[in-house]
Amino acid sequence: LFGWLTLVMAIFFFCHCLVAALRKQWVEYERLPFPLMELPLQLISTPEGSNWPGFVCKRVFWIGFGIPFFIVMWNVVTYFTPAFPPIPMDLSGNIQFGRAFPAITTNINYAIVGFTYFVNLDVSFSLWFFTLLTMIQQGLFNRFGYTIANIDVYTLGGHPAIGWQSFGAMTVMVVNLFWMARSHFATIWRKAWTNDPEIDDSDELMSYRGIVIGGLLALLYISFWFWRSGMSFFGLSLFILATIILYTGITRVIMEGGLLFSRAPLIAPTFVGNTLGGGLMPVESHVSMGIAYGWHHELKGFFMVAAANSGKISDHLHLSRRSMTFYIMLSALVALLVSTTFALYMGYTYGAYNYGGWIFGDGSKLPYTETLRKIAATGTDWVRLGHAAIGAAVMALLTFMRYRFPWWPLHPIGMPVGICSYPMTTIVFSIFLSWLAKWVIMRSGGIGLYRRAQPFFIGLILGYFTGIGISFIIDMIWFPGQGHPLYGN
Repeated sequence: LFGWLTLVMAIFFFCHCLVAALRKQWVEYERLPFPLMELPLQLISTPEGSNWPGFVCKRVFWIGFGIPFFIVMWNVVTYFTPAFPPIPMDLSGNIQFGRAFPAITTNINYAIVGFTYFVNLDVSFSLWFFTLLTMIQQGLFNRFGYTIANIDVYTLGGHPAIGWQSFGAMTVMVVNLFWMARSHFATIWRKAWTNDPEIDDSDELMSYRGIVIGGLLALLYISFWFWRSGMSFFGLSLFILATIILYTGITRVIMEGGLLFSRAPLIAPTFVGNTLGGGLMPVESHVSMGIAYGWHHELKGFFMVAAANSGKISDHLHLSRRSMTFYIMLSALVALLVSTTFALYMGYTYGAYNYGGWIFGDGSKLPYTETLRKIAATGTDWVRLGHAAIGAAVMALLTFMRYRFPWWPLHPIGMPVGICSYPMTTIVFSIFLSWLAKWVIMRSGGIGLYRRAQPFFIGLILGYFTGIGISFIIDMIWFPGQGHPLYGN
């Protein structure tokens, strides 16, 4: 257990070093919007002489607050009286072009509608446009009978080809963002090794020397850990490279796209296993990569996004960024220890297998079945890599068009995550509604109306979360062990 805890903390620290290196590039040079931080920033921005945020005095805020709060509270009554008619959270079920095409749910998540309002229009448009495009692509694959053997678990997109093309697109996206930051990285390197007095890093999350040396030491420990667990050098190199691409890519998508729910198009063990296969990598290396599912595959709450958002909000707090690094890592350690202790206690007290569901049920067996399948593979899967190359080529073209032609409407960030599978199929309708509302507001009233409408969308977020919180308390008191699904569906 101690060995696992040291590995996870080393991964957390390495991710934080990446975030510290990219903070100035993303926040000051590229000025990314960080939509998920808009609400915390509004909450801490109080007018002089007041203890309350300025938006609470706006009538439009309370209108936005009241809509989701009323719906959730109305539905809470149905917990006690099932005959009481609930208010549906969707419009008309699912949207589907045909039997061969995947469906999009019309569920309205008010928090997603609120956060997406602060996303740039071209970005939110691309998110739902590419989701719709991949739906059509998968439907055509199904109609024509195009299949790829062995469905990859945790490869999103419904069809393996779509997941792999999205991974190729994400690879190009990450390579491009590192290329855009090359001058800043050179500055970090020069300060780390020459201590150039003209370069000031006193107001960063970490000193530039700490970023370089700390990141390298963390990476060496992670590599040593997996090498000792049986992973080959070549497999380890590809595994770490793919993990950096996926973690950095998802972080960039959320910093710019404001997605509450997002996952990578595939995971590093899938990429390495299909690239090397059973013939090019020893059995021990496959087994070592299989145990990495425990920390790698579930990207819903991984550390790098939280660290990046903290780097953004540090501009508005009366704390030094260096002290924030200490608090961030301390919080990560405490959370890791508490969650591990609680999981062990609950598992030995009630039996973890009794929980059912995916994580303690079939999901706990999956790493071993997937490991056996990859061991049995004869060699490199060129079909999957071919689709990744196609996705990379299309992403490169989209990126070129984006930076060369101002009139180009498609933001390339939609391609790596605009995938016709969970979670995008459950939130894309909410993204579309928010994009449409913002487009109408901007077209009819410009930036002035956009700013006046901001409290309404902040109200949607707070009203929805407040209702969810009250519903949770009611479930804890009157329906322990049962609960009612509201959030995220």
